[in-house]
Amino acid sequence: MDGFFLTYDGAGRVRTIPLPKELSGLGSDVADAVRIDGPDVQSGHALSRWIGARASWELRAEREQAPVWVNGKLVPTGGGVLLVNGDEVILGGLPLRFCRVPAEPVHNGAVCQEVTLGAEPLILGRAVPGADDAARRWNLDTDDSSMSKVHALIEWSNGRHWLEDRSRAGTELNGQGAFGRRELVVGDRIRLRDYHFEYDGRTLRRVPAKSGATLEAVGVGFEVSGPQGPRDILRDINVSIKSGEFVGILGGSGQGKTTLLRILCGLIRPTSGVVKVNGAPLDPDALAVGYVPQDDLVHGELTVEEAITAAAKLRLKTSSENLATVVRGVVDRLGLSEHSGKRIGTQISGGQRKRASIATELLTRPSVLLLDEPSSGLDPYSEEELMTFLQSMRHTGQTVICTTHVLNKAYLFDRILFVHGGRLIFAGTPQEARQHFLGEEETGTQTAQRAPLERIYREVQQSRRGASEWEARFRESSFGPGREALAPPLPAMGKPAPPRARPGVVDVVRTLLLRQRQLLTGDPVNVWFLTGQAAGIGLLTGCAAENPGLRLFLMIIATLWFGCSNAAQQIVTESAIRMRERVCGVGRHSYILSKFCFFSGVTLAQSLVLFLCAGIFGRLLHGAVPEDAGMPLAAWGMRLGALGLAAVCGTGLGLAVSSLARSVTQAVLLVPLLMIPQVLLGGYVITRPEMGMGTRSFSGLWPAWWSQ
Repeated sequence: MDGFFLTYDGAGRVRTIPLPKELSGLGSDVADAVRIDGPDVQSGHALSRWIGARASWELRAEREQAPVWVNGKLVPTGGGVLLVNGDEVILGGLPLRFCRVPAEPVHNGAVCQEVTLGAEPLILGRAVPGADDAARRWNLDTDDSSMSKVHALIEWSNGRHWLEDRSRAGTELNGQGAFGRRELVVGDRIRLRDYHFEYDGRTLRRVPAKSGATLEAVGVGFEVSGPQGPRDILRDINVSIKSGEFVGILGGSGQGKTTLLRILCGLIRPTSGVVKVNGAPLDPDALAVGYVPQDDLVHGELTVEEAITAAAKLRLKTSSENLATVVRGVVDRLGLSEHSGKRIGTQISGGQRKRASIATELLTRPSVLLLDEPSSGLDPYSEEELMTFLQSMRHTGQTVICTTHVLNKAYLFDRILFVHGGRLIFAGTPQEARQHFLGEEETGTQTAQRAPLERIYREVQQSRRGASEWEARFRESSFGPGREALAPPLPAMGKPAPPRARPGVVDVVRTLLLRQRQLLTGDPVNVWFLTGQAAGIGLLTGCAAENPGLRLFLMIIATLWFGCSNAAQQIVTESAIRMRERVCGVGRHSYILSKFCFFSGVTLAQSLVLFLCAGIFGRLLHGAVPEDAGMPLAAWGMRLGALGLAAVCGTGLGLAVSSLARSVTQAVLLVPLLMIPQVLLGGYVITRPEMGMGTRSFSGLWPAWWSQ
């Protein structure tokens, strides 16, 4: 076990300050065992000593005039703090990052970062010299006496891997301890003291401690054009969000919260500035960022399991067994197991529906998860439950950011960002927000006795200060940018997980077709309605039209209407789902192709039912018509071909309407505007000789004329 401090030197390079295991003084004098040079570091500023029973170093503050801060808290003079890997320490104004680095794990006598799991059980624990089961052991740090010799055990049983905690100190699975024995699912993260492992279905890989990422906005602005010229939605936003933080973006309606969130996840591009993930420009296609909009990301017609399984097939390329394991693990993690067979739209609550939307994003284990108003429309209990769950995701190292205008749950956030008038007017903890906006100092007063945080809105809205003045006040305050000392990040230990493979175009289209079939057949009434619709109109056509020409024309119009009405609402109703799936790599061509093929098939089936019913009832009521007598097979094929092409054209028109409409209401109103010209310009109600020259040329643009 090695321990050291990291800090920056004058040139911005990272400098390492090792910590010995004997009692050592820390300070600026050459007599100090550990020499630390800083602006206000004094001689004998602090003491450090190795605590073997806890496998770490204790840091003690020795002098009242030499303050020692650990994670933002002042260490009392004469008191000590046991350091934890990643702690931020400030000595005399110098920011330091404490690192506790365990020995490299050893398997079969060699340093090993990844072990392939098989039928044999695998033991994880403190190294045991001369153990005769070395082939079945993954030996960890011998210095860490708090770790058991058999700390955890992974076994193969009933076709699955199981993790059993056998330690005194405890093993964490996805940030939670005291689990006893649990089935492992793909993506599970296991923590044994300073070791972090990830299970991928076949192997156990040592990974970095944080699965989350840092997210940074530098000078971000967003401008839109309006009737009175350009207007700033966001202006010069600078914010840095640490890995593993739970951050809330707050502000009133229309202040720019959602726009900022969409820029942070890559859905829209800023007109100025840049967004960085782990220091590199944001790549929306990297699956490192998950986004849950205010609208649901799941179809209400599907069951919870069907919706999450379809989302998994669109995002992950893996075997069906692994896919089922991933889905089962996510469903279990979000507490949806008992609801997995229930229909989303009618059989589960709003909070459970929101969890199902979050589940689709957790399938790829994104480093950063962004949510837009996740508690909107929920009752107080569901809101508390959901926000507490989001806070608990920090335990797995994920970075979670969500917008909200409700401040009564702000205490759950590590930090809040307050956006007003498109400007960042505060960034800090909820306690600091009280001090900044309400003038409340940190005392022993209970939170319940303080003014509610909702008063911040009143202070901002009723103040005579504009957004720019609030921004300037924040920048000049003690909470403003640059107040935090910058300590170097933790070095990455372990083997980063490889990028997840994505399914190909054929697999994506197949999955979308299967999901569309589930959406249609989820309620059997849909199938009966479509069939009955075609049969009923066929019956009316056969009864009303004795003339076979009129009968065929009516069938063409009905088929065009079937296709158009079937497809007209498909794209516009899935706008939120479509927007997110586009970021996840589901291309426009794949999406449109699946819709076109599926609803062309549905409309073709309807046109066949229509043709049979109209022909049968026409013959029964009117008898054989002379024009039909002796008609060759090719002529009957042309009639069916005309209906088939009309079905395809109607579907294409419906999808065009759905892509142009901004709401379902608009899509419904546009369908008659397309169908009425089909009747008037189809060449039967008004024949071509009866049309004027211009109308005749115009009629050639309509599918009904070509079909007729």
